[in-house]
Amino acid sequence: MKILHACFGQIPRINAVNGGQLRYWQDLNALATLGHDVHLVLLFGGTEDDLEPEVRETTSSIISLRRGHWEPTYLNLLKAMLSPSAAMSYYTKTHSSHKKTFDHVVSALKPDLIWAASFGGIFFANSFNPVVYSHSDFYFKILNIRAQAKKRKLKLRDYLTHIQLKRSEFQMCRAANAVVCASASDRDFIQQHLNINTTYIPIVGPTLHQPQNGDVSSGRIFLFGNSGNSALFYAREHLRNELWPLLEPALPEVEWHQVGLIMPHHEDRPDIQWLQQNFDGIHGFVEDLGTVFCSGDISLVPYTEDTGFRTKFVTAASYGVINIGYRATFECAPEFEHGKNCLIADSPAELVKLLQDVTQNAEWRASLAAGARQLYEERFSFESQLPLYQRVLESI
Repeated sequence: MKILHACFGQIPRINAVNGGQLRYWQDLNALATLGHDVHLVLLFGGTEDDLEPEVRETTSSIISLRRGHWEPTYLNLLKAMLSPSAAMSYYTKTHSSHKKTFDHVVSALKPDLIWAASFGGIFFANSFNPVVYSHSDFYFKILNIRAQAKKRKLKLRDYLTHIQLKRSEFQMCRAANAVVCASASDRDFIQQHLNINTTYIPIVGPTLHQPQNGDVSSGRIFLFGNSGNSALFYAREHLRNELWPLLEPALPEVEWHQVGLIMPHHEDRPDIQWLQQNFDGIHGFVEDLGTVFCSGDISLVPYTEDTGFRTKFVTAASYGVINIGYRATFECAPEFEHGKNCLIADSPAELVKLLQDVTQNAEWRASLAAGARQLYEERFSFESQLPLYQRVLESI
């Protein structure tokens, strides 16, 4: 089958700095591994020169579209408050000429199927048939989380545009012949509110074989993720303001580490400066996480929502790193079980107590680390996702 894979806003990457890049790579590689003829369209996310050699070799052709100059106007904003499609144009920073260019690409290529990645990809491809919507997040939810994290009260215009954006994202789901979710909680949300049969395929990336690092952690605690992630910004604020006053006296001897890209323009932010002042190690982006993570390390997820950390759960588990967070946080990845391969708390006080207990019990850490690695091997290898992709394609 000839498949056009439309990626919006960023490029597929194996050595990804965020879950979106890794999801794009996983979708692309899964379709190619299943024997399909895959053509890649980059919608405003980079060019062929930005791609890793492994990605270029996977595709039959690569087309990149540039946005050019785009300046929001009051008319754009007014339309976005009144119309779902205008709201999507506003938030994707696109206009009709961009969609016409994409339509010409599709007409020339004549694919049997479009695999549309993210809300931007499906916005461009929703008028075609058949189309699969590879759903990563609801953008209206992300905007609300950003507002909460920054304690910013929504203005009337924000409230109205968010309503139209939500309507548009629902319409995009309905327009697709199949929807694939990276989050189990988003799958349940779509099935409940839209009554659409949706497939959950987690973000796993390439299979990581058993790490060779024989070191066993002393119980170090990591904050894992890049500085631009909205969920992690929310988590850092919760850690700094709600948890740290409880954690500092409870865990005086524990080592605290950060791993993940810190963008240069974020270095002066209060939350990043706080990390630098209070953490023992600031590692930034690490291409080979095996050089930093040890089996029995702890990945703290101080986040009270259900989206934003699913890729980090899987990546941590692959190294035998123990995920710990709140019950709501794990709703996106129900494969994880408290006390078997992760730790789940119902309150900040319980989270602190679990951290205190697990950092002082090496045998418990070893058991949880082994459980995390076993779960990864059974449920989160790249190969184990291929039958799910095959079923989605067969369904349409």
